[in-house]
Amino acid sequence: MAVCNPPYLPATDIPGVHEILRAVDLHQCVSAKRVTTEIVFIAQNLRLLRPGGELAVIVPDGLATHHHYADLRQALCECHGLYRVIQLPDRFFAQTEARTHILYLRKQAGTANEIRLAGAATDGGLTEDVVISPSLARTRLDYSFHSYAAAYNSTVITLRDLGAEVMRGLFTHKECQSDKLPFFHTTDFKRFPKGRVAYPIYADLAERWTAQAGDFLIPRVGARCLHYSARVVSGHPVMTDCVYRIRVAPQWRQAVWKALSSTEGIRWRQQAGHGVCARVLSKEMLLEFPVSVTT
Repeated sequence: MAVCNPPYLPATDIPGVHEILRAVDLHQCVSAKRVTTEIVFIAQNLRLLRPGGELAVIVPDGLATHHHYADLRQALCECHGLYRVIQLPDRFFAQTEARTHILYLRKQAGTANEIRLAGAATDGGLTEDVVISPSLARTRLDYSFHSYAAAYNSTVITLRDLGAEVMRGLFTHKECQSDKLPFFHTTDFKRFPKGRVAYPIYADLAERWTAQAGDFLIPRVGARCLHYSARVVSGHPVMTDCVYRIRVAPQWRQAVWKALSSTEGIRWRQQAGHGVCARVLSKEMLLEFPVSVTT
C-alpha cells in the first residue's frame, strides 16, 4: 500500500514525466501543459505498486472537479480501479484554504462497479456514502456536489435543456474602469440587494459583451460570492470577465429566476464551483444547473 501527499507544483522540471505516465497508461489522458506534480506522484506510486496494490493520495480540488481532467478521472476509473473518494474539510491544512480530496485506487484493477463518495469532518468522522457510477466520476468526484445533486428528482431539467445561452464577459475589471464603461462586476451585486439591475443604455459595444433587460447575471469566480444572482431590468451593462450572462426564452424566465434565487439554487452553485481557494463555476457546469418547470 502507498500513502502520499504530493506537493502541488508544475511538473515541467521533472525528468522523464512522459515515460512515468506511459508506464501506467496515463500518458494520453492529460495534455502536457496540464501535467502537475500530483499527477506525476500518482503515476509514480502506481509504477511502484504490485498489480492489485492500493494507493491513497491527497489531490487538490481541480483534479477532482475541473473539466480539464475529465479524461484523467476516466482513465483512473478504467485502468486503476478508482473506488472511493473522501472530500476533506475546507481549511483542513494549516495556512491554506485549499479544498482537497483523497482518491483510493487499485493498480490495474479495472473499472469498479460503483464509486463511493464521502465527506470528512474536522474530527475525522465521515458522512454517509453517496454512490455514483464511473460515468459520473468522469464529470466530477466531489461528495458535496453529488450529495446535493442526488436530492433532485428526475422531473427537474437543466439550463441546457431549456436552450439557455451562457456568455462570459470579455473585459477585465481594470479595463472597464480605464475605459469608463458602465460595467457590472462581482462587487456590484451588493449594489442591487433586491437583484434588480438598472443601467444606462450603452450602444457602442458589441451586443455579446453586454446584458439587456430579461437577462440574468451571476458570478463566475470568487471566494465567497457565488451565492449572488441578479436580473437586468433596464439598460445594457457591460459584463466583466468575472460575470456570466444567462439568457433564456421569455417563457422560462420566471422559472429560471426562481431557481437561481432559491436556497437550493444558491447551494447548488456553491457546490458546483471548483478551485483551490477562489471557486470557479465553469460554463459547462452552469449549463447543468437544475430548473423546476411546470409543463
